[in-house]
Amino acid sequence: ALQTEVVTMNGTSAVTTTNTFIRVFRMRVTQAGTGEINAGNITASIGGSDVARILADQGQTLMAVYTVPAGKKAYLVKFQGSLSKNQEAQLQLRVKTNGGAWNVKGLWGTFAETVNYEYPVPLEFDEETDIQIRVKAGATSEAGAIFDLVLLDR
Repeated sequence: ALQTEVVTMNGTSAVTTTNTFIRVFRMRVTQAGTGEINAGNITASIGGSDVARILADQGQTLMAVYTVPAGKKAYLVKFQGSLSKNQEAQLQLRVKTNGGAWNVKGLWGTFAETVNYEYPVPLEFDEETDIQIRVKAGATSEAGAIFDLVLLDR
């Protein structure tokens, strides 16, 4: 089930949440000190593994991952990916049903060009399906990706 929690950071040590999380797909800073932005990185961990990070001065996570909440269906209608450098890359849209294995649902190759793909027939995903974008590119390149979903009650 989808849940949220407001965590007050102390700026010097780890803070434990009161809820138990299985996945994290978004974190954001809602209040900050005099600089009005997070001065350092903020990392969320589950079971000792880092699962999300807000980089310094970003104010929110920038992750192309999502889990369809319980009681919902998701329809993926658009994908977009881009690179920071003039080199080739491969972008993958991957999904995993609860207890299943990762499957590639979209695969695009590019040489520094932005990839835009609109699904004329949206991809349908059931509750508890994990969705992620993976990018394989040169070691010095950065990538960005987004996907648009429409959520409906089941």
